[in-house]
Amino acid sequence: SKTMFPGLRLGYMVLPRGLVEPFVTGVNELHRAGNVPMQAALAEFITQGFFASHIRRMRGIYAARLHLLQETIAQRYAGSEVEVCGSDAGLHLVLLLPSRCDDRAIVQEAAAAGIGVRPLSAYYHEPAGAPRGLLLGYGGVAEEQIVPAFEALASILDRYLLIKPKAAKNHLGIGTC
Repeated sequence: SKTMFPGLRLGYMVLPRGLVEPFVTGVNELHRAGNVPMQAALAEFITQGFFASHIRRMRGIYAARLHLLQETIAQRYAGSEVEVCGSDAGLHLVLLLPSRCDDRAIVQEAAAAGIGVRPLSAYYHEPAGAPRGLLLGYGGVAEEQIVPAFEALASILDRYLLIKPKAAKNHLGIGTC
């Protein structure tokens, strides 16, 4: 359901024919019946090819968001200690930070500013020795919000990275003090 509408609360599996019956039996034993009309509508949506069309359309949208986020990060942090990885799957990037950065504190500050990111260290059994970084999701962020949201996050990150803010420019494009 995440690929269409999370509130739909439906999922499906594509199985080899030999596994269909055992899985149906297992699901019937473990779960109550779902929303049967919604399941029928979803099955028709998939059968008629609308789901595949939706996926193709969303791939383009997500690719544009990913590219914009990567470009924004590169413009801000090219040549710095910040590394980007994890763009091969999912709808997120991992921003790797130097070990001196407290990713959990950064996440708290970001949340206070209305920015939702997750600390990479939270995904490790031993967070104290885990790599520091941020999980940046872009799937649910409108393209026009990506740059301003990242700039707001970067203003927080820069303090932890010990990077001085870029000098403001006047109307002539000359840096000011």
